[in-house]
Amino acid sequence: TVSQLGFMIMAAGAGHPHAAMMHLAVHAFFKAGLFLGAGAVMYALHHLAQTSGIAFNAQSLHNMGGLRRQLPVTALTFGLCSAALAGVPLFTGFISKDAILTGMWHWYDGSAVRLAIVVAAFTVPALTVIYTFRMNWFIFFGDNRTVKNTGAPVGELKEAPLTMLLPNGVLALCSLWFCVALNPFHFSGWLHRFLHQHEAIHAPYITMLSALMVLVAACITYWLIHDKEPIRGGISPMLYQIFYLDKIYEKSIGRSVQWASVGVQKMDARMIDKFLH
Repeated sequence: TVSQLGFMIMAAGAGHPHAAMMHLAVHAFFKAGLFLGAGAVMYALHHLAQTSGIAFNAQSLHNMGGLRRQLPVTALTFGLCSAALAGVPLFTGFISKDAILTGMWHWYDGSAVRLAIVVAAFTVPALTVIYTFRMNWFIFFGDNRTVKNTGAPVGELKEAPLTMLLPNGVLALCSLWFCVALNPFHFSGWLHRFLHQHEAIHAPYITMLSALMVLVAACITYWLIHDKEPIRGGISPMLYQIFYLDKIYEKSIGRSVQWASVGVQKMDARMIDKFLH
């Protein structure tokens, strides 16, 4: 989410707020679908843990893998929303990303600073493909680590109820290209015309480059992780601890808020309650 917001802000700062708003609109659908899809996976695994009586972390990738066999509907809707996030052709994310990259390309004026920003703009989608592909692979493909790491009877794993799957399906359909443009390889559809009244400047070579980046990034990611497991090895302590931001927050802001909450609770019990009662 942070990377996509940065992508939008970069487009707005380069003078293309219509492209940023377009990406914001389509991002709302496929990102909501991803969150609901993640909830459906965790719901199914939590239900399995309860019915089997085996306690395990239902939110860890270490206990997932190969779940497309038991959760085919969730895997399909999650995959469609993921494809939109990664900017795969025929999805809304590809169209909005094409609008942003085209705008960034025309914004470049030959200066070194703008060149660095444009390079960053083309790098972000490639990185998005990598972490999106990795996420889907370790959840729905590869070996089933639910049985391997927990011993839970994966045969009892069931889909989330229809009340959860139906919204996922609607959001997945809204991630397909025809929701924003009839031409899947041109961003100048009804949504772009609504946000930007002027004629769109389309660059076919940017569209081709964008599709090629998705293909190359997906192939590289598959080559790197297809026979791997989501383990800690190979990650530096600083990266694994997310630059220690959580610990810094906990020791500074978290403890301060906790201390203040305890103080307010004591004041409420000793002063306000006694006065009123």
